[in-house]
Amino acid sequence: MQQLLLLFARRPWVSLSLLLVASLLAATQVTQLRVKISADEMLVVDDPERRYLDQVKALFGEESVVLLVVEDRPLLSPDTLPILRGVVQDIEALPFVDRTESLFNVPHIKSVDGFLDREPYLATLPESAAQGQAVFDEALRNPLLRDVLVSPGGRAMAVAIVLKERDEQRDDQLVSAAIDRAIEPLLAVYENAYAVGFPEIRSELAERIMAEQTALMPLAIGALLIALFLLLRQLLDIVTPLLTA
Repeated sequence: MQQLLLLFARRPWVSLSLLLVASLLAATQVTQLRVKISADEMLVVDDPERRYLDQVKALFGEESVVLLVVEDRPLLSPDTLPILRGVVQDIEALPFVDRTESLFNVPHIKSVDGFLDREPYLATLPESAAQGQAVFDEALRNPLLRDVLVSPGGRAMAVAIVLKERDEQRDDQLVSAAIDRAIEPLLAVYENAYAVGFPEIRSELAERIMAEQTALMPLAIGALLIALFLLLRQLLDIVTPLLTA
């Protein structure tokens, strides 16, 4: 080791060249850089609350849900519902989607001629805005749907998109982009239409982190250069740690 250090001390440009080559090789992997957004690493390992959470997940399973929210008045219009139904079908066909839950498939349990009927709320699309409002009012009476899939104010409803079990190959940004493309037709017929869920949140955080890194990196390099110049006053001593960094 001493001989190696002496060699580099006598021929500093050799060591600098080797560092440059190593840095260039490492730079080929920059495109594989990923920002992982997860709260698991910030949880206390032996916290009883965390153990309880793990028990609940093991007992009941864990589902990742994205909510597609549409806002307008009237909501269940004969003009817009066929487009919404088509978008929901397109979303269900996405490879990472397990199923959707909405007024199109949630059972409307009621008695019809003495028999129990479980036909979904929107099994048949309403032919008028008044019929659509009546269906929406029926959904509001269901405490399991109110404040979950339908808004008491009558201006918003949601489609729950249940994702398949998460794996390491699934990218949040790809999921968000695919869902955003699928809901584009809704933007032309509804006042507001958007998706919200953990994939969208993680994607937004990752994009902001990368944007901040782009802005902060030149400042960090500049601060490092100034500090090294003030401390060392040698070009080689300044460039070497900069390459490794």
